This record gives sequence, structure tokens and C-alpha cells, in this order.
Amino acid sequence: MSQLGKRKGADPDLRHKFRKAYRAHVGSEVPNEQRWTTEQYPGVDSVMSYSERMSTGYRWYHKQGDVAPAFWFGYGLSYTKFEIGDPRLLEEGSSHSIVADVANVGSRDGVEVVQLYVTWPSHSLGASEPPAQLRGYRRIRVSAGERSTVHFEVTSDMLRLWDESAGRWLVPAGTYTLYVSKDAGTLGRGITVAWP
Repeated sequence: MSQLGKRKGADPDLRHKFRKAYRAHVGSEVPNEQRWTTEQYPGVDSVMSYSERMSTGYRWYHKQGDVAPAFWFGYGLSYTKFEIGDPRLLEEGSSHSIVADVANVGSRDGVEVVQLYVTWPSHSLGASEPPAQLRGYRRIRVSAGERSTVHFEVTSDMLRLWDESAGRWLVPAGTYTLYVSKDAGTLGRGITVAWP
């Protein structure tokens, strides 16, 4: 065990940022995993085209559906085990909040990073967006055998998208799906919110 694990209350709570495609044939090359065109990479006459728009990183994997990374964005290890409950919606006047219980079902105190993902309405602006995007996260310390609640206030800033034709940020009206998760690959059950 590392020195970190020997210290009282220490928990690495590290999260994975880099994604690499997983293939069943270990050791085989995965050329052009992201299916880039020559215009995208390496480019033509030293000019690269960013036609993938927002579909990069974990968002690209969500959109493809047939390729999964070995470790999803946000994946991490701990010396204990956490379970995140289903999200619940709290409405207070015109504000919306999403809450979820985080239970430490392991034998050690630890820290979990809980993430909030949003899926936009499927019409208009939201149709071209990747299926789910990170819009918030909370780092929460929970003692062994205990349960705590994580809270996300949903704001219009979290839901806005850039409208190229209008040249400004807009919040599309419609039904959004919000997920509370430990990483981008285990979104679980979502909760729907009508906005505005």
C-alpha cells in the first residue's frame, strides 16, 4: 500500500481526464480511432478543419455509441466504495435544483467527485449537440458507512448554447434531461426538467 493509503483519512480521489479507445484485440493498433478526415488531421496545406465541433473527448464517444474508452472521463479509484442514488428535482419558485444521495458503502472515509451532465431538447439548437455534456461537479467527503446529499442548482448559464445564425448565446426552450454520475460512462437514470 502506498504511503498515501497509510495516512489516516487519506483517499486519492483522483479523476481520469485522458480517454483512449478500448479494443477487444489487445496490442492491435487503433489507427484513426476518431475517424478523422484528412482535412481534420493532419490538415491540408497546414490548415485543419474542426468540423467535429463540440464532439471531442467523452462527447465524441457518447455520440458514436460503438466505441468506448477504456476509462471514461471522470473515472477514478478510491480506497472505499461509493453509491450515488437517483437524482431528485427540488423546485423553489423559479429555481430548480437537482439533489442526489451519495453513500459510502466501504470501510474507509473517502471523497467522491459527483458530476452533473445535461442533454438538450432534441429540436432546433439542441439537435446538433453531443448527447450529454458536463455542466457541474461537486467534491464531497463522506465517512465510512454514512450518507450525504449533493446539491446542484440548475441555472440558465448551464443550459445555454451558442447560436451561430443569431451570433449570441441562447437557452432553447424545452425538456432537458439531467444526470448525476461518477463519470461520463455511467450516467444512470436521468431526470427531466422543462425550461424555462
